Amino acid sequence: MNQDFEDIIEQHSEMVTRIIASYERDIEIRKDLMQDVFIAVWRALPSFRGEGELRAFIARIARNRCISHIAKAVKEPQKLELQPDLKSATPNPEQTLQEEQEYARLLAAVQSLPLQIKEVAILALEGLKYQEIALILGISVNAVTLRYKRAKKILKKVLSS
Repeated sequence: MNQDFEDIIEQHSEMVTRIIASYERDIEIRKDLMQDVFIAVWRALPSFRGEGELRAFIARIARNRCISHIAKAVKEPQKLELQPDLKSATPNPEQTLQEEQEYARLLAAVQSLPLQIKEVAILALEGLKYQEIALILGISVNAVTLRYKRAKKILKKVLSS
């Protein structure tokens, strides 16, 4: 594997992981999606013209792969969800469990958002600028601003209850 691509994976894997997690609950499927996303990035890199940040380019690919995954998953029969193993190898299991529960609660809240609002929220939480989000989603900056405000309002309401 090319060293430059390994650097790209290392620099952007956390962002891609979070984007994928906002679309998919199953950890094993997330791993497959992660591979799928980075294969798509590797294939698309020659077409990257540097018109924006590489991070936004990769976020767009991750989002598109997740949307494709959802479209396929909707057609498949529902699977039963297994409960995650709560064992922890960290020094403070109680704190780790609390952090995992808070993260799961936030993730569930984000996953419950309507798709158009969720997409904006995910990319904004990744630190992308409104202009970059608008470019990725193919909408205006004003639409991004409006959707992000709606997302924050909904998330605040859901998380405060």
